[in-house]
Amino acid sequence: MSDMLLSCCILVLLLTDSGFTAPTAIPEEESSPSPETEPDLKLATVSASLLQLLKEMQMFFGLNSTGVLDSETLQVMQSPRCGVPDVEEYSHIQGTRWNKNVLTYRIGRYTRDLRSSIVDSLIESAFSVWARASGLTFVRTHSHNADIMVDSVII
Repeated sequence: MSDMLLSCCILVLLLTDSGFTAPTAIPEEESSPSPETEPDLKLATVSASLLQLLKEMQMFFGLNSTGVLDSETLQVMQSPRCGVPDVEEYSHIQGTRWNKNVLTYRIGRYTRDLRSSIVDSLIESAFSVWARASGLTFVRTHSHNADIMVDSVII
């Protein structure tokens, strides 16, 4: 379970520039949540822009481009990527480049599904993976002026 959460955290960190919202989830057999199914949801859905990026990633890897974070997509996300060419232009996703190498992040609201210590650990691990790959340093802060805001919200 923690590997899946870590993968989700990494995906969000890779595809957003100012934090993320931890969305509600969709079971693999459903493509869109409804009020009747929300309590039983298991996998993460994402905001509209992240949903589009997920579809693009699925298409890039030859998966069904559903925008659903299903087990097949997670398997691809967890597989080694050495030598696999990436999508050309991520600059439109990331906006402008950071003008510094040390970035701060703040964890705001927590999910009710996990203890805050587990969320803290998973997010710290995700930032650690990203730091090794990017050469950036991520430092947690409690300041409201953090470079990256991480919140869990129900959409």
